[in-house]
Amino acid sequence: MDNIFCVRLLPGKGQKGPALGAGRNGEACLVLSRGGTAVSSSDFPEACAFLGPEDDGAVILRDDGGNVLHRYRGMHGKGTGSGFALFPLGRFLCGLATGPDLMVPEHARCLALAGTNLLLAFLLPGESGQAPFEAVARTRAAENRMFVILADCSARPAAFGPDGRDVLSVPAGNGGAEFRLSGDLLSQVGHEQVRRKDLYYSLTAL
Repeated sequence: MDNIFCVRLLPGKGQKGPALGAGRNGEACLVLSRGGTAVSSSDFPEACAFLGPEDDGAVILRDDGGNVLHRYRGMHGKGTGSGFALFPLGRFLCGLATGPDLMVPEHARCLALAGTNLLLAFLLPGESGQAPFEAVARTRAAENRMFVILADCSARPAAFGPDGRDVLSVPAGNGGAEFRLSGDLLSQVGHEQVRRKDLYYSLTAL
């Protein structure tokens, strides 16, 4: 189970609307796997979605029935060919990214403006070590007030909160580990109130 991590999404008091794929308490569980690790709903009966890289260089999102919901190859870099990938899970809106996507600030910003609460960035084979991805992931989390999880095919994933701080993993009941992300952190006041949108109108008109 060392190659498998769970992401448990805990609804915040300020998050409203239907909790898609969540249990009665509003919690939802997403399973992250590294390349070459087969995972099924029988291994994780609580999970409502499974996410991991495939040998063809795509990140695959499956539901608990094994159905493919997204096949993401990235919007930037060598594996381009996908559009923005968004999906609801619990009361969170999740987005996908690859390593090259993460290096483009506009990618995470567009997803944040669309309401994304959690950005799941996968480093595909060959991308690890090409850039300071962990530092960039932390920055994307803080500047967009969202959770960011950086999953590497060759290392344990790292998670960052909306304040840019590390989210530490805790032991899971199946012998693995999990990140517990609370929606309450998303409602805390950040630096967005100092952003003056009127300063950017002339740029966006170009």
